[in-house]
Amino acid sequence: RALLSPLERSRAERYRFAVHGSRFAVGRARLREILGAYVDHDPASLELVDGPNGKPELAKPTGSRLRFNLAHCEGLAVCAVSFREVGIDLELVDRERRPRWAAIAPRFFHEDERRALARLSGDAGWVEFLRIWTLKEACLKAAGFGLVADPRSFSVAHVLSGDADSTTLAGREWRCAEFRPAA
Repeated sequence: RALLSPLERSRAERYRFAVHGSRFAVGRARLREILGAYVDHDPASLELVDGPNGKPELAKPTGSRLRFNLAHCEGLAVCAVSFREVGIDLELVDRERRPRWAAIAPRFFHEDERRALARLSGDAGWVEFLRIWTLKEACLKAAGFGLVADPRSFSVAHVLSGDADSTTLAGREWRCAEFRPAA
């Protein structure tokens, strides 16, 4: 917590459950350490500001070209750092706790993605649903939209099927990659 700004410490304290506040604090502190190493600055002295639509960025001029994104889920966090806009997302494949994904997909998924999901059921459908959700959210985060933009407006089905390595969102092409953390 010593690396966090007063605002970040306050945010960590406002979480309803202490474990979530601790996860936020650790994630933000590690992000500061990673970014500090890239820009050769003390992590505690970095100034993180909200960019358009709330996407965090380094205050200028310290990190004027450096872009980053952070995602966390349960006890795991991932960080992407680049000199281009970047987005990353992470979801836990919890086979015990899966929502009604087939009912959720029409509200958020492009028709190509819904068609791909329609061929699957059970665990296979749930895993593919999460793959689509995760990649879509990473693209939206890279573009700086989060879930402000309509996620049905673009498809990642061709990326996940291996037919392409990019998708188009907001008039720009976004390269996509999927990875699975080690157990």
